[in-house]
Amino acid sequence: MPRHVRSAAMATVIALNAMHAAIAWASPNTTALVDSMLSRAESIFSGQFTVYYSTGFEFEPDSRATRGPYVFSFSGSDWARRLSWTSTDRVVNRGQRQMQLWANPGTNEYGAAIEPPSSERKVCNDSSPRYVGTLWHETTLNWIRNHREQAVHAGSQLLDGDLETEVLEWNLVAEDCYQVVPEENALTADKTGMLRIYVCSKFGFTLPRIDRLAEDGTLAFRVESKDFQHAGDEIWIPRQSRWQWYDPAPGYYQEYELIEFSKINESIPESDFQFQVPAGTLLADHRDASAEVVVTIRELSDEARIGQLISEAKDPREDEPPVRNSNVRMTRSLLILIGCNVIAVAALTGLMIYRKHSGRQS
Repeated sequence: MPRHVRSAAMATVIALNAMHAAIAWASPNTTALVDSMLSRAESIFSGQFTVYYSTGFEFEPDSRATRGPYVFSFSGSDWARRLSWTSTDRVVNRGQRQMQLWANPGTNEYGAAIEPPSSERKVCNDSSPRYVGTLWHETTLNWIRNHREQAVHAGSQLLDGDLETEVLEWNLVAEDCYQVVPEENALTADKTGMLRIYVCSKFGFTLPRIDRLAEDGTLAFRVESKDFQHAGDEIWIPRQSRWQWYDPAPGYYQEYELIEFSKINESIPESDFQFQVPAGTLLADHRDASAEVVVTIRELSDEARIGQLISEAKDPREDEPPVRNSNVRMTRSLLILIGCNVIAVAALTGLMIYRKHSGRQS
């Protein structure tokens, strides 16, 4: 792990320890609770997670679908996701690019794409395991950071009979809706309401429950996290988490099940972020929308070889756009040539018929 990432992780753990001690010896301070919650949400800088995701509708038992296991690796802003350790399908975000590789269903063919870098929150639809049990939505995190002074401490509450939590509440106005919970539904969209968060200092200021209430107090959205496991220092990670939408009855849900985790805030092997593209893969470089490059990988290639192939595929001439794949360019040129010949032959034939017809009339 880079030194600055390791230092940041250590600083966060020290801060969490200090806040835990301060809150334990004094009555809960609202600002301290908010700051502790925000610190925990960004306390995992690296790690490996294996997870399952399930989605469905509460009123349709047969709608449940489970995906996984997904294997995630993180190290700072670098991250990788694959469908099991042995799967070819994967996404690797590192440095100035994001690489995706997939197998085309029912064939031995592969596809790959290089994109600009992005956060795993975006690719994982805000359900990255790095943030499970905390503020999963980045928009929620930023909104609370900008409204920390408006938080109200609403007392203590036991969850599941024995889990002690401190309750924080924010009153919401219409323009806050999509910032607090991006996936708003018809019950809460563009309306006032309340955000209620349950903070558990025992488990390192994680959030066993997050509620979004509509303006009439009706529950519109809930996140519940359970079975917290100690991951070292002041970091606890839940093995189960569930998002539930209401409208007003329980509707769509998303569940998260953590199978295992390791190397939390430790160095991650380089192999987790490396990849090889199989022979026959059609690879498209989308980093420059005006100069897309497409190449066919002829042999098993690593990142260095792929970079060389992309560089070789670029057209050195400045008076024409960068080339696509040479086969694609040749096919396109051939089609254009054939089209031109057909047009020329048709025009010549038409001219001959016209002259012959004109000659007969004269």
